[in-house]
Amino acid sequence: MRQAFEGGLPRRALSLLVTLAMVLGMCPAQGIAEEALEPVADGGGQAVVIEPGPGGEPVVIEEADGEEEELEVEELPADGQEEEGLEVEAQPEEAIEAGEEAALEEEAALEEAEPEAQAEPEPAGPALETQGEPVTYREASVDEETHEVTFTDKSCASFTMVTSATSALGDGVWYVVAGTVEVEDRIAVTGTANLILTDGAKLTAKEGIDVPAGATLNVYGQAAGTGQLVATGGTYSAAIGGGNNGAGGDVTIYGGAVTATGGFTGAGIGGGYGGTGGTVTVYGGEVAATGGDNAAGIGGGDEAAGMDGGTVTVHM
Repeated sequence: MRQAFEGGLPRRALSLLVTLAMVLGMCPAQGIAEEALEPVADGGGQAVVIEPGPGGEPVVIEEADGEEEELEVEELPADGQEEEGLEVEAQPEEAIEAGEEAALEEEAALEEAEPEAQAEPEPAGPALETQGEPVTYREASVDEETHEVTFTDKSCASFTMVTSATSALGDGVWYVVAGTVEVEDRIAVTGTANLILTDGAKLTAKEGIDVPAGATLNVYGQAAGTGQLVATGGTYSAAIGGGNNGAGGDVTIYGGAVTATGGFTGAGIGGGYGGTGGTVTVYGGEVAATGGDNAAGIGGGDEAAGMDGGTVTVHM
């Protein structure tokens, strides 16, 4: 029997027909179930998913809200990295204290491993203090009866190297010339200064060496006596001795080769212009002294007070 319905069968009637057909075996259960019983969603309602069971009957396998719930999935950070915003589970106070103590110990170990910052060296002064391998020099003595000169080799372990920046020779200090050294400015002697000319060395004092009255300069050579001192006086000054209107002090030469050329009106070794000669003693070595205009090679300068040439002693 067939009956036509406008607009199709009501949904309830359609469901009854499907059920009746399945009971009587009039149609395949799977086909009708898939076609007639599609999941229905009416917005805010529920959706039902139906699949045929083992015997062909419809079976509800899942029921869910119409809106899908999005699940947030957290990705674990890679080894050795920390992800921003990741919450860390609170740790017990003992664990926190242990961690802080370990961090402090690690920091202290790193500080000990780091080399201490070294202070920047101070710029070198006019001369270099040296203590180490002794430097030899020859000293002389004179027999009062025979007037014979005897040389004795001695050594100095603490001394100052003369450099191009040397501008003064101080009291009680030993100075050593090694290699070739040129000094532009006049070198000033205070107190008693000792100068060793090592063999093969040469010191050139372009403005001379100022040895005023009351100061003493002792010049020593070594065994071969090849160390040189070449001094030239400035205007009105002795090469080795007094300056303008200045008397010379005490100059003693034990060895080496000394060449002294006075400036204008100054002595080679002795007084400057208007200055007396002071005391000059030579025990050995080679000495060549030339005075400036009207001045002595060794003695007083031009127009020396009282025409006093000082005292000159040469032991040969």
